[in-house]
Amino acid sequence: MQGASLAFANNFNRSSVMKRIDMMRRPPSNPWMRSKLLYVVPILAITLVVSARPVFEPLILLDGEEISGDRFAHIQEDSIDHVEVLKGVSATTFYGEKGRGGAIVVTTKNASSE
Repeated sequence: MQGASLAFANNFNRSSVMKRIDMMRRPPSNPWMRSKLLYVVPILAITLVVSARPVFEPLILLDGEEISGDRFAHIQEDSIDHVEVLKGVSATTFYGEKGRGGAIVVTTKNASSE
């Protein structure tokens, strides 16, 4: 009976020692790695959701004609008579789906004199 109890005691101690040796062989845990799941993953998820939203360019109208942003950049300042900026509901009311990103309505001196 004494031999059996010694064998049990040796097995128990050996398994405990082996677990401790395995723990000592593992690299130490980094606090940043633990907090990554709590902080980085939700921030990354929010960033992806926000950046996935579509960005709507404003509708640019020059004397009632739709123009591109490049052409708008090259308009001479002296020829502008009036600029009107519409946002939100007012833009979509006047210009429908094209105006959902807002509208910039530019009237030149040539068009206003006609």
